[in-house]
Amino acid sequence: MKLTTLADVRAPVQHLPKDHREKSTWRHVEKQLNAAAVGTVDTVDVAVPLRLVLQLERVPCLPQ
Repeated sequence: MKLTTLADVRAPVQHLPKDHREKSTWRHVEKQLNAAAVGTVDTVDVAVPLRLVLQLERVPCLPQ
């Protein structure tokens, strides 16, 4: 899966199981995602936490 836009990130985050979405790490990613969508933070503020959470949860991800 290639994540290019904020919408590309939002879709899988919204489909996470409830117990995952309630973790502080995923809540932070969602908060940054929403802030980037309205332009109050840069997209790197979404990318870095997202990569960290994926690595913490051992989800294979490679930079594109």
